[in-house]
Amino acid sequence: IIDAVTPEENTISGLQAAVDKINKIVTDYRASAYQALAGKTFTIMTPARTNNGYMEMSTSSVVGVASATSPADIWQFVYNDGTVKVYNPYTDKYLAEPGGNSAKIGTTDAANAGSYHLNVTVNPDNAEAKVKLTSNGKSVHMDGSSNLVRWDNGGASEWKLEEITDFSNIITTYKANAVATLDEWAQLSVVFDAETIKTAKTNLDAITTTDWATFASIDAELDVVLDQIETKYFTFQTKATDANRNGVYVGVPNGQNNARGTDGAHLNAIWQLEASNGGTFYLRNKVTGKYMGNPGGNAALSDSRSDS
Repeated sequence: IIDAVTPEENTISGLQAAVDKINKIVTDYRASAYQALAGKTFTIMTPARTNNGYMEMSTSSVVGVASATSPADIWQFVYNDGTVKVYNPYTDKYLAEPGGNSAKIGTTDAANAGSYHLNVTVNPDNAEAKVKLTSNGKSVHMDGSSNLVRWDNGGASEWKLEEITDFSNIITTYKANAVATLDEWAQLSVVFDAETIKTAKTNLDAITTTDWATFASIDAELDVVLDQIETKYFTFQTKATDANRNGVYVGVPNGQNNARGTDGAHLNAIWQLEASNGGTFYLRNKVTGKYMGNPGGNAALSDSRSDS
């Protein structure tokens, strides 16, 4: 087709027309290649990493994991106006536009999705589907700590696509992880109701479907258990060997914005658990309505919680 493009009498306008036609052919080819990815799901991994090489969506960034065992490891490519957006259907998030060199690749919603240009190449030796994710000529790269970052130093990082047509193996692992989580929660009998956990495990065992909706069904069983604990309130008491601290309750003194030890389980020492990601919890003070801060950073109570 390209050979049929003949500049008209070798004029400037003719040459420009030829360039325009060639560009249109290339554009149409790229569009058909991208659209062939539509509706398909893939794992994305870097062959350069033998461990933690699979791309997984977390709450506020994207990281590498050792194997694809969760729907957060499954990706789609959304083609739009000559660009490709990298999409995680489980979290309903997209890769965000990268910042400066070595800045982590974040996540965003559809309204603000970054537009990565996806270049699909083929390895002639083994015909594996390889992709390069770039934005304005800058590559998406996995650093030594398994974080996805913008990489300005050197060539583009290559990623390998593995199409998923059967979710059975990932669902089996995901169900097993859900049961293991319930078993851990069962050890905290003060917090979790044994019958609620038993029912959830029975329901998980009954899930036999292998389509994408199965992941939501598994999550729903865990949510039932989590919802049950969010109606409860707790006090927290130390068991330190130091006599001055043994039996001290975690509370919030009147008029203050920091949690600290108190001598008794008064009203300000009552807390509520709120579920976070990965089976962890936030502590919300019943009286102040605020959350206990990060012990590694700001220890003050916060008006809001953060899943990052």
